[in-house]
This record gives sequence, C-alpha cells and structure tokens, in this order.
Amino acid sequence: MGARCLAAALAALLPCLACSSFKNEGGSSGDGGNSADGTGPSDGSSGGGNDAGDASTHPGDAGGDGTASDGPGTGDGSTPGDGGCSPTCGTNTQVLLFGGWENQALGGTWTFDGVTWSQHDGGAAPSARLGPAVAALNGSEVLFGGQDINSTDLGDTWVWNGSTWTMASNSGPPARYAAGAATLGSDVVLFGGEGTGGPVGDTWVWNGTSWTQKASVGPSARQGAAMARLGGTIVLFGGRDANFDQQADTWTWDGSTWTQQSPAHSPSKREFAVAATLGSAVVLFGGMTGPELNETWTWDGKDWTQLAPSTPPDPRQSVGMATLGNRLVLFGGWDGAATFYDDTWFFDGATWTAASTVGPSFRALVGMSGP
Repeated sequence: MGARCLAAALAALLPCLACSSFKNEGGSSGDGGNSADGTGPSDGSSGGGNDAGDASTHPGDAGGDGTASDGPGTGDGSTPGDGGCSPTCGTNTQVLLFGGWENQALGGTWTFDGVTWSQHDGGAAPSARLGPAVAALNGSEVLFGGQDINSTDLGDTWVWNGSTWTMASNSGPPARYAAGAATLGSDVVLFGGEGTGGPVGDTWVWNGTSWTQKASVGPSARQGAAMARLGGTIVLFGGRDANFDQQADTWTWDGSTWTQQSPAHSPSKREFAVAATLGSAVVLFGGMTGPELNETWTWDGKDWTQLAPSTPPDPRQSVGMATLGNRLVLFGGWDGAATFYDDTWFFDGATWTAASTVGPSFRALVGMSGP
C-alpha cells in the first residue's frame, strides 16, 4: 500500500489530512489510476484494470429506475425520464461512473453492467473533476459541474448516450460541486452544492434542452446532501451548511414545491452520504458525522428505518451508488482519515455483498448514476 499526500486545494471541502493509503475489498489493483495529462487509457482497452490517465472525462447522487422487485418493497412502477425525448436521448443500460478525487481531480468514463467494469474513450469528454452531479434522463446520463484539477468550480452540462459524450450547455446554474441531483419525470432536478461564495440553496431543473431555476424556498444552502427519487417525489437528506453544521433534515420535492418532513425516526446528522432508489424505498448509506459511517437506512415516503445487514462496507463517505435492475451498486469512497477505496458492492434490499471485479482506481467524490 502506498502513501500519497492530499491536494491542499480540497481543504475547504473535506477535513485536512496528511497522507493516504488505499484499500480494495473487491479485487482491483492499486496503482492509483488517472494522471492529469489527458492522454486516456494507455492501451486502448476497456475493463479489467485501472484507468491510466484520462483528464478529460467523468455522477452524485443517483435516481433509481423503480423496477426492483426484491428490494424494500415491490417497486412503484415509475420510470425516470418518461415525459418525452430530446435530441440527446441515448441507449444507456449500465451504471455510469465519471471522475472523482484521489489527491487530485480525476477523469475517466467507466460503465458497469453488473459483472464487469469497462473504461471508455467517450470522444470529446468532460474535463477531469471531483464532485459532479449526475442523473439519468431519456436513456442518457446528464452530468453537471464539479471542481477541476485547478480547484475551479465548473458549470457545464454534458450528456452520455451510452457511448459518447456531448456538451449540451455551458449556461444555467452557477458553477458548483457537491450538488445533489435526481430524476423526476422528464426533468433532472439539481439542488445546492458548493460555489465560489460557499454553499448554495437553489433548485434547478434540466428538461433535456435547457436549465430553469425553480423554487426559492426550500432546504437551507448546503453541500453534500443525498438525493433520490421515490415515486412522484424526490427526497433529500442531510448535508453541510455555510456554518459547517451537518444537517439531519428530510425534504421532499414534488416538481414545484419543497416540503420539510417530520418522520418519527431519522438518521443522525451527516454530510456526503449517498442515496438511491430500490423498489419502493430510497436507500441511504454512509456519510460523515464526526466519524465516518456505514449505516444503511431506508425511506418509505413517510419514515426512515435503519437496517442491520450483517456485512456492510467499511465506514466511508463520498461514495458512488446507483440502481441497476433489482439491486444497488456502490463504488469507492474515503474513510475520512487515510484510506481511499476502489471496491464494488451490491445491495439487494437486505444484504451487502462485495463484488469480485476489477475497475476504476481508488477514488471518492465520483459522479455515478444508473440507467
């Protein structure tokens, strides 16, 4: 295991630490992955190894596909992006992972089909970045923002159609990273994040063509909140505000209005947890609340329930998680001290299972979304 010093530019994002080591639960090699030279995969192949340095490619929180039958509930039957198709419609059927952070902002476009990770060239792709927001829409994946290798916040919008990246817009929400994103009907909904002036609390929707700002009343300004769709609403939990206070509030968005919920039970305050849809529940995992966490919670639309799986992933924050069929896929993260992860896990609604697969290098703050 190696040791690598963290980029000082990230001190404002995460607590400072002096050096890092690496841990793999799922079988990939430990060479650290991307360089920032933008040259792409060294051998042109996909899958079967760590990415070798693509500073020109790139998901938050992932909305689910509502198709699960064996998770927490029976599925709500709704489908993201069912309100019409734009010129950037695609045929993506896999989990997309882009970018991340391990000493510096990373590039690299990866997909996972449930068995194998594959790396893609993707053509003219997004620049290397940490903390982009990613969500599915019309068979494609929409990526917004992040922070680049020079610690510059980004405000560009890209679309992955299953094989190629297209820059869709360079206007819309102000530049930011660590925003939340999820799909509701024919829109991708974006909330919050961290901009040049600190955390923001605005709500935007992307309809496949352009961004529109929505409600001005809702959750307080924050970064690192977890978001996912459940039926006809999006649920948001936690994050960290402008005073560096972690939050434990639950909000829902119905397409026009934010409503604060008052559940009988709730996870503790935390930031950089991750959420995704599985069947008729939203699953929340991990995050940081002083120490890093490996708790698993579900939201059924009215209340939170803590589950007790026997073999969860190690405590961590800033992971990627997305829905793929009737299970969730979790990748990577950071333990908040000295360890980055490059492991892949499945969750079926009751049990976490480590996958034996080689894929992206050690990283946290990835953009990740399911089809």
